[in-house]
Amino acid sequence: MAEKIGTRLVREGIISQQQLEEALRVQVVYGGRLGTNLVELGYVTAEVFAEWLGRQSGLPHATRAQLEAVPADVVALLPRDMAEKHECFPVRREGRKLSVAMAQPQDLAAIDALSFASGMRVSPVVAAEFDISYAMEKRYGIPRKERHVRASLMQEEARRAAQKAAAAAAARAAASDWQPPSLPEPPPASAPPAPAPAAAPAAATAARADEAATIPDLPALPDLGTASPTLDIPTMAAAALAAAAPPAASAPQAAKPRSDAPARSAPPPRRAPARAMNPREVGVLLAAASTREDVADALVRFSAGRADSVVVFQVRDEMALGWRGAGTGVPADAVESLMLPLNVPSMFRDAMLTRAPASGAVPDSTLHKQLVRALRREAPPASMAVVPVVLLDRVVNLVYLDRAASDDAGQAAAAVAEVAARAAGAYERILRESRQKKPA
Repeated sequence: MAEKIGTRLVREGIISQQQLEEALRVQVVYGGRLGTNLVELGYVTAEVFAEWLGRQSGLPHATRAQLEAVPADVVALLPRDMAEKHECFPVRREGRKLSVAMAQPQDLAAIDALSFASGMRVSPVVAAEFDISYAMEKRYGIPRKERHVRASLMQEEARRAAQKAAAAAAARAAASDWQPPSLPEPPPASAPPAPAPAAAPAAATAARADEAATIPDLPALPDLGTASPTLDIPTMAAAALAAAAPPAASAPQAAKPRSDAPARSAPPPRRAPARAMNPREVGVLLAAASTREDVADALVRFSAGRADSVVVFQVRDEMALGWRGAGTGVPADAVESLMLPLNVPSMFRDAMLTRAPASGAVPDSTLHKQLVRALRREAPPASMAVVPVVLLDRVVNLVYLDRAASDDAGQAAAAVAEVAARAAGAYERILRESRQKKPA
């Protein structure tokens, strides 16, 4: 089914063949539906994909605004447990007919189960998977999947960027004093038509050039068939990191110093676990790994014995998304909220471009400072490192390490880099086994 959908998307010019192949590779490694991966990669918007699915299936499609406007009495017609089980949300009621937005509208067994649970005749409606999960969380209290939250943020930022660009273009057009040139008066009916000049005078040509220079430049529209739309990723990252970091306390009133007050010492450095996992032990874990989560857990366990803080990021398009983490004072909610841009200068970008570990003192940049704050660090680490995991000539993970003491994180990065290469081999094995399990 995924191959047939992908082939039709390419044939109709919604995506390119290269984008389809990339989405299929990401789907095998990270899971999820093809449409989910296409949206996450930025190759198509959720709205466009839902509308396209509606045309293909002949079913109506619902937008997020329509899902948000569903009355409470209609929501109550579908039990919460059934909505969570089948990833669906009611849209409207017409007599004994209940229209339901479904992630898999072709699932006849699910439609029958929903009809039995609601006591009504269920009619499927197509909607973006991210919009359905958003409505389920808002109206039923069902937590969204991590990838749905991030993809929704990316889609919202894309919409805001488009609106901002359109508003800026309109403002430039309104502020411009350019007016279309007035047409000459038509000659009298009795007069013969004026002969066309052989060549435009130089003065007229210069005047037209000056006139054209006052026309405002409109933003170019992205070509969805060859490249993904450009998102305002640094703004997204700053917002996500600010949300993950603890709120800043209000400034206290200045107090007079006391001569008898004891001197406050700096907080002690955090200590790594007493025993670090050796390469043979982590090799056993990677050999037994059957899912990508198993591989990430092995990376974290090995790295945590050599650093104070460890975060494994997933690389999606031009973003590094927090996935797994460990270390003193590294909360899971902060890790899962991390979204770092990879299109701005940083140690993360260096590791991704060179496909080799990057290490050293913490750079004096906003991105790195916000990362330290989001990880609840009491004080900036003395050094940090980023190690890439390269699978099939593509960086799929970035492993972040830091040390609060004076030890160089680069020494730990060298050991982690060897395990990262073995982790890539485990990913490739899982990918190969997954393909072999697919029916012919």
